[in-house]
Amino acid sequence: MNGQALPINDIILPPDVGVWPLAPGWWLLLILCIGLAIAGVWFTRRWLKQRRRKTLAQALVAQAQKTYASHGDLCAYCSDINQTLKRYARAAGAGNAPLALTGQPWADWLNAQVSRPVFSEALALAVAEGPYRPLPDLDPDQLEAAAKLWIRKARFRQEQHHA
Repeated sequence: MNGQALPINDIILPPDVGVWPLAPGWWLLLILCIGLAIAGVWFTRRWLKQRRRKTLAQALVAQAQKTYASHGDLCAYCSDINQTLKRYARAAGAGNAPLALTGQPWADWLNAQVSRPVFSEALALAVAEGPYRPLPDLDPDQLEAAAKLWIRKARFRQEQHHA
């Protein structure tokens, strides 16, 4: 038998499996990685924005303390602290609801936004009535510390509206 006389062709191997197009599992992994990267960037930007808000609000509280040290007007100091807390609450996501609060409802709302109340009775009186009448027993340093602690710890809860 002569090998060259047989009418068969040489064995031709298929080409090696290429990288492209990707298998479906790789596409899913790629989509998952892109989604995780986008979510990571979004959460990081949100966290940095929140951190900047807190830093600015705490700086405004410290500025109010410096202003109080220069002029000694306790009513203006309490008003500045209240204004800073309301501005921070609105910017941080509490909405416009706290802007209209004054007096004891305002102090109660502040304490409701933290796990443990930050404004004790004397300090709650300072944020509730301090901007409107002098409080001789108020320690401005304690009010500053409480305001800064509140800014650090506040977590705003969405109001539940029941029909």
